[in-house]
Amino acid sequence: MTRPMQATLPGIIEGPRVENIVSVVTNTVADRTISIPEIVVLPKRQVTFRFADFDLKNLEAIYVQPIDDGLIIQNLRTEARTYLAKAVDDPRESRMEDYLVRHLIDFDEIDYDTHADLLYKLAEQVVARLCTYLTTEPEVERALLRHGRQLADFIFAQMMHHYSETALAEDDYEVRVTRGFTLLKPPLNAAQDQKARDFRVAVTPASETRRHVFSGFQKCPWPLQKFDSDAERRLAVVIDAERSVEKWMKPGRGEFHIDYRSGETYEPNFVVETKTSSLIVEVKARNELEDPIVQAKATAATKWCKTANENVTAAKTKPWHYALVPDDQITGAATLDGLLARFSRTANSKFESYR
Repeated sequence: MTRPMQATLPGIIEGPRVENIVSVVTNTVADRTISIPEIVVLPKRQVTFRFADFDLKNLEAIYVQPIDDGLIIQNLRTEARTYLAKAVDDPRESRMEDYLVRHLIDFDEIDYDTHADLLYKLAEQVVARLCTYLTTEPEVERALLRHGRQLADFIFAQMMHHYSETALAEDDYEVRVTRGFTLLKPPLNAAQDQKARDFRVAVTPASETRRHVFSGFQKCPWPLQKFDSDAERRLAVVIDAERSVEKWMKPGRGEFHIDYRSGETYEPNFVVETKTSSLIVEVKARNELEDPIVQAKATAATKWCKTANENVTAAKTKPWHYALVPDDQITGAATLDGLLARFSRTANSKFESYR
């Protein structure tokens, strides 16, 4: 006797098939992304800025000229000239120094209430320089009206050599932890007419790297990536070739919640998963390593990793490490394990000396 065929309603999948599909989808998602803990790092206090007292150098380089008080109208056919008096539209100041200070306070780094004395001191030095070769006060004023922004830039450039800020330590960051995880998403879709380049081949000139889309990865779950610099591209080559690496990605905007300053979020260069650990890896030019912003990002990211590691056992995930790598260390002979041994901040109490 033939058994009757079991009826199956449209859209209903039998139990074993559902389990198989769920298993395949789960494994595919796991293979094609990296999960990161839901940890939010926020600074508990504001960073304070200051400029040390100093005197301007190279004042002799200033030789700006006053704006002409008259306008010349020239007839193109007859070449006849007519002279008209000109009133300068810029608002007038009661003090010569104010023509410079009003531009200086436009810089985000300068707080007028904190730095007023230094601003006027430096502005007085520039005005004194103008008085050495301009003979009248109206000439000095017209020179300041015409070139105030340029002269303020001259002052500010030297001020930045005497700039410092109070760095935040790890204890200055507040951490919020949830039980969830975020899956990193595909970073981009290339334009239809944009051809992907082999990421192992450098772009010439190197400064054009960020304009291109790259492919050819073995360990990156997504077929296309972009790099902001040639150093990033070279580091990707090193990471992709490492035997211990299972997968790596460049995270997109907002996928990490690490505020290194109030309202300013850190976006790491690379997230890497190896057989034994998860990594946040950043590459910077050697001359940028001691930059306050770079150091603030490193401190906040280290705090994030250490917090993630406090929850590793409960979540049964791999430990996290953060590394800040100098670009001149990414050579043909470099390995990821070697770079981590030297530049992992999470594993060591301090950065290795970069000198």
